[in-house]
Formats: sequence, C-alpha cells, structure tokens
Amino acid sequence: MLKDFKAKPIEAGLDQAFPRYPASSSVTDMFNAFWPLDRLIDDLYAGEVSYAGLTPVMIDHDGSYGEIVPSLNGWSSCMERIARRLDIPLDLGLLRRIGKRIENGILLDVAAIDRAKTLIDRCRAIYLACPVHVRKAATVDEFIEIEIEELGLRRAA
Repeated sequence: MLKDFKAKPIEAGLDQAFPRYPASSSVTDMFNAFWPLDRLIDDLYAGEVSYAGLTPVMIDHDGSYGEIVPSLNGWSSCMERIARRLDIPLDLGLLRRIGKRIENGILLDVAAIDRAKTLIDRCRAIYLACPVHVRKAATVDEFIEIEIEELGLRRAA
C-alpha cells in the first residue's frame, strides 16, 4: 500500500508544511525582478519615455503600467534593504534622482544612464548572491512599508 509513495508519509507531510526553498535566487527570478528596469534603461537610451497623461510611466512586473517615481523608489528601497541584511554597502540614490528628473522633465545625459546601468548590474550580482529567505523577508518588509504609507498609519503614529 505504501509502495506507491515516493516519500514516507511523515516526510511528505513535512515537505508540504515546510517547503524547501533553494539556497539562492535563480536566473529566472533575477530576470523577473530586473526586466522592468532593463526595459526602462533601454527606453532611456533610445530617448523615449512613456506617459499616461502628464505622468511618466514604465511597464511593471505584471505587464501593466506604473508610475516611474514610486516604482523606482520601491525597487531601490527593497534592494537597499536586501544589501543591508547582507552587510553590503549600496546607495541607489542615483535611480531615485533619475526618476525625479524624468518626472520633472529634466533631460538626462548618457553618462547618468550608463552609471544607472552599472548600478543595476551591481544590484543584479547582489540579488543572485542573496539567499532566498533574505530576499523574501526584505520583500515582505517592503510591502508592509508600502501599505503603512498608503494607509497613512505613519502620520497617525
């Protein structure tokens, strides 16, 4: 009767209750996390910015459009949170400044886009070296932070 199970029932139950995550992020995870930024950088090199009305937008992870400034701020904050947990110095202020420049209609020079691409490549290396549990915890913390801001709980406290 138990010959058809690949694992013992207790072991199968433990696997289901406590799934085993890989030790580090995969290349697919990295691609999914970085392709919106790569697309934005490619658009900036081409001299193109998409707008919804007067608001500059970029393609998000799910294929919809989102505002550039909040998207870059959230992504930068999450990556800095991951780097802090790994004790790696990382300052993504350049990405935030690029977002604000786009929002205010200030022209970008190619050198700033090159520095941003180099910074994103450094983030990519940190992301691939990061253990999955650290990445997931930092992402959850960032989602909590966003919800606190949206609900106005920070001002209320």
